[in-house]
Amino acid sequence: MKIKVKQEHIDRGAVSSCSHCPIALAMMEAGFRRPSVGYDTVRWGEEDLRSTTKTPTAVSESMYLFDIGHGMKPFEFEISV
Repeated sequence: MKIKVKQEHIDRGAVSSCSHCPIALAMMEAGFRRPSVGYDTVRWGEEDLRSTTKTPTAVSESMYLFDIGHGMKPFEFEISV
């Protein structure tokens, strides 16, 4: 599934927050429930039924730059569901 991280997600995103970073906000908009985005894994779903996949490299790199204050530009990525 393609996820689009838009400028509005970047503007509202929280630094160093797995559940409120720009990527998590974009995933919520795409219909994912309770996303949690880490440098290594992406998780979503309810507590009793969580799905997990490896964080795409481009996402990890963008998150890191955002977290250290270098900002982020809108981008798209694919996630396996």
